[in-house]
Amino acid sequence: MWDASQCARFRRVLVFFALGLSARASPGAGVWIDHSPLPSGRQEVGVAEVAGKIYVVGGFDSNTQSVNTVERYDPTSDQWEAVLPIPATNPINHVGAASVNGKLYVVGGLRQNFTGVNWVFCYDPDSNSWSNKADMPTERGAMGVAVIEGLIYAAGGYPTARGRDFAKYDPESDEWTVLPLMPTSRDHLAAASLEGKFHAISGRSGFALRSANEMFDPIAGMWSARAPIPTPRGGIAAAELGGEIYVFGGEGNPADPNGVFHQVEAYNPSTNAWRAETPMPFPRHGIGSAVFGGRIHIPGGGPVEGFGATAHHDSFCPAGCASAWRAR
Repeated sequence: MWDASQCARFRRVLVFFALGLSARASPGAGVWIDHSPLPSGRQEVGVAEVAGKIYVVGGFDSNTQSVNTVERYDPTSDQWEAVLPIPATNPINHVGAASVNGKLYVVGGLRQNFTGVNWVFCYDPDSNSWSNKADMPTERGAMGVAVIEGLIYAAGGYPTARGRDFAKYDPESDEWTVLPLMPTSRDHLAAASLEGKFHAISGRSGFALRSANEMFDPIAGMWSARAPIPTPRGGIAAAELGGEIYVFGGEGNPADPNGVFHQVEAYNPSTNAWRAETPMPFPRHGIGSAVFGGRIHIPGGGPVEGFGATAHHDSFCPAGCASAWRAR
């Protein structure tokens, strides 16, 4: 027997299909599911899953003001709640977010005037408290952040002079290590870990979109080029699920009246190739993603190029996920 929240979620899925908002999902393709929206519209956020909850951190609000707001989503109840804000001296946007050992880490970011910060904060859900951690070696935001074996890797970012910076953070020792520079300078990129490797994908440098998909091997300590993404874009989200990396949305699209990308593209490391997936029904940029229950959640973002935050929250299910979800 479903409870009221599950019934409500299923009704939203039916509405999506009835309106054709599943972006013409074909047999074997992924589908999109709508969820309870954020309490407040935000873009250029950090997003991470910690202990079964999804956190949305910092960003710009609907008034284009930077905020230290942190909100937490419970996928089992489809409900949001506010938690303690980031204890930063200035509100920050374009932060990096990562989850290690049941704690949320917030890495770097940009102030309201787009100057970078190197601050690192850690939130412990068990004690409902924040703590300051060792500063990142350089001040930057709009990075690609991913976790490999308990270490947080941060690549690229803004300002442009920091576009090749690359470093890793060890939460156990509270220490940063500077790593070899990323080959292609960029910000507003996405990152994901896959098979123990760090992938830095797409992004932009100035107004130029970059198609680079560059992989760092922590064991060899070297970068290598992989198949470039078919649709270069900035302000994207990426997540690994089922042995593939999915890349969502972005901005800088001259073919769209809102300047955003609907595209979802999936990278397979075995074939070193990309394929098109079901497009976003509500395309956005300035987004982050988190994986829970076999779905990739994308809360918030900007539905138009530049500023214009939304509270929209949906998730992407790869092939086979949707039927399993509806059978719960």
